[in-house]
Amino acid sequence: MVGLAITFCPRDGRLYETSLPLFLDGSQEVYMSLELSGQGQHPRLVFDVRECLLPPVPLGVPSSSTFHILNNGYDNLELRFRLPADESHLPLRISFPEGNLVGLAKAKLPVVVSFEALKPVSFTASIDFLDEDGKRYSIPVSAAADNCLLTHYSFMQ
Repeated sequence: MVGLAITFCPRDGRLYETSLPLFLDGSQEVYMSLELSGQGQHPRLVFDVRECLLPPVPLGVPSSSTFHILNNGYDNLELRFRLPADESHLPLRISFPEGNLVGLAKAKLPVVVSFEALKPVSFTASIDFLDEDGKRYSIPVSAAADNCLLTHYSFMQ
């Protein structure tokens, strides 16, 4: 009995098929053929949550939440991001505690989203993460800050 490991590294998003002949003990005659097939896919990024929810807080108190970006096919990628256009009204900050590189050695990357508001605000906005080709991967972020006890009761507890 012999173990056989086969790896598959596609270059395009298409169906691949091949026949692999097996020989026994140096024989020139094919003992059997293995029919192999695999489906390639284009690299992409996925998130471990559908939406990033920052907890509601009183005015002037920072709120933050962490989610992870999961690499699905990139060999080496330096992540870039784009915040919503109206940054003055949506004071979001993004940080990468472990750097902004994903790839074969780092398949899961934590991202910390935080904000602090001095005026009452509630919003849902999208943060776009971009690959080298400019392909966009978006995640919605929701947050609220005000001085109403009904809004941030869980924070006060």
